[in-house]
Amino acid sequence: MYGYEICQHVKDLTSGQMRVTEGALYPALHNMEGEGLLVSHSEIVEGRSRKYYAIAPDQKKYAVNHSSRIQDFITQLQILLNPSTFSDLKIN
Repeated sequence: MYGYEICQHVKDLTSGQMRVTEGALYPALHNMEGEGLLVSHSEIVEGRSRKYYAIAPDQKKYAVNHSSRIQDFITQLQILLNPSTFSDLKIN
């Protein structure tokens, strides 16, 4: 996908609850490309250049493992933020 398309996809997937701005996205994409996590290619579409990004073929396993670690982190946050976690605490 190209940058704007990624922003719209995130917005659509989250029913507008999460928005990624192009100003935040492009530096992240450039950094990940520089680290070898992404590959890109450019195409001319309707007279404009678009840069398409994809996970580097040799990084797909890393992406799966990393997304699993993120999901584990979110699960732990949900436990911590659950009000029942604190129901036994007595605050003086």
